[in-house]
Amino acid sequence: MKNKLFSYGALAVLVVIVGFATAVAQTGVLFVTDNKVGIGTSTPQAPLHIQQQVGEPNIRLETVDNAGVRFEMQNANGEWEFIAGPQGAFNFNRVGHAGNEFVFSTIGNLVIQGTLTQGSSRTIKKDFEKVSGQDVLAKVVDLPLSSWSYKEENARHVGPMAEEFYSAFGLGMNEKQLAPGDVAGVALAAIQGLNETLQEKESRIASLEQQVKDLKALIANLPKVDNQ
Repeated sequence: MKNKLFSYGALAVLVVIVGFATAVAQTGVLFVTDNKVGIGTSTPQAPLHIQQQVGEPNIRLETVDNAGVRFEMQNANGEWEFIAGPQGAFNFNRVGHAGNEFVFSTIGNLVIQGTLTQGSSRTIKKDFEKVSGQDVLAKVVDLPLSSWSYKEENARHVGPMAEEFYSAFGLGMNEKQLAPGDVAGVALAAIQGLNETLQEKESRIASLEQQVKDLKALIANLPKVDNQ
């Protein structure tokens, strides 16, 4: 006997001989075979395999008080845990390390204990177009900036509104959100535009200085006029 079928809510245990299990597992039935547990499937492909014919399968961990809910994962290199904390925040922590590596708050704030790295390789991009730094600079100059707080927090921030940023540059998914990479890219383009403007002015200043120098030399070589 290899497969065991357990009916929820019943004390009886039905033993299913290999080859006689139904093709489609019954709803509300637990199968155990080769040290694998199948819920809704008689042929589990993992230590725990949940299959639902209709709708979204889910695993629910619940406590009736305000204690945290914890899900742990461990291998030879260490242990990580997912925690729904007592205050409602979702944490992702490495056990034994100080601080929280990842905290997602109930108001949507994300805090990580390290560097956020976004994919930006040329190999994953397409539709390249050259950007005019001076055009971007002109738009940045006209872009309203303000200091503000999110409605559900007290921390202060500074920057543009997503609607005005999207209207000026047409970047990002929509006019309600800002991608940090887009904001940084606009800032870099504006710096390049400002550098081009400064170089043009330096060139004009150098030209004017040379003209003044030439005029001084010309004046110095003019014949002196005797007023007597």
